[in-house]
Amino acid sequence: QVAALPWRRVSGGRIEVLLATSRDTGRWVLPKGWPQKKRSLSETAACEAWEEAGLLGRISPNAVGSFFYRKRLNSGLHRRVRVSVFPLAVCGQAETWPEYGQRELRWFSPEEAARPLERGLLEGVRGVGDRAGHGTDHTISSRVVNGGDGGGLRASCGRRRVSNRGLGARAEAPAQASVAPGW
Repeated sequence: QVAALPWRRVSGGRIEVLLATSRDTGRWVLPKGWPQKKRSLSETAACEAWEEAGLLGRISPNAVGSFFYRKRLNSGLHRRVRVSVFPLAVCGQAETWPEYGQRELRWFSPEEAARPLERGLLEGVRGVGDRAGHGTDHTISSRVVNGGDGGGLRASCGRRRVSNRGLGARAEAPAQASVAPGW
């Protein structure tokens, strides 16, 4: 699987990380899902952040790490799943999104966010601000791209109005983050 590690820089230069509750267990998790055809792993992670939390920003094409967890399948069996994690510099949130109202969303310090997450992800969460902006990021907007257009990702599920609701007044847009115009 792939996951987005949504982060923002707030007043004083501190980093915060967004976690969402899972729909089935209510545990705090990163937005994650299975790889999608015709999308890179980072683009898929960005789509998961959009679908689960309505997040907009820039996702790094480079994973900051990975972790394993036991996923319960519909059959009742468990499968060990590896999750690659891609940092997402958040600069906005849509007013609605596909899973709106189905999850609780909350911003945490990296240390707080690392507690409920898998142990293998701890260093990636704590170091996200140090590695922010490295590599060529993909911009995410609320425009759908079916199969890629040769540019960065413009994700997700239709046209949406965007606000900074949920980001809080203290949030500062990451220096390298931008949202593509035209939604």
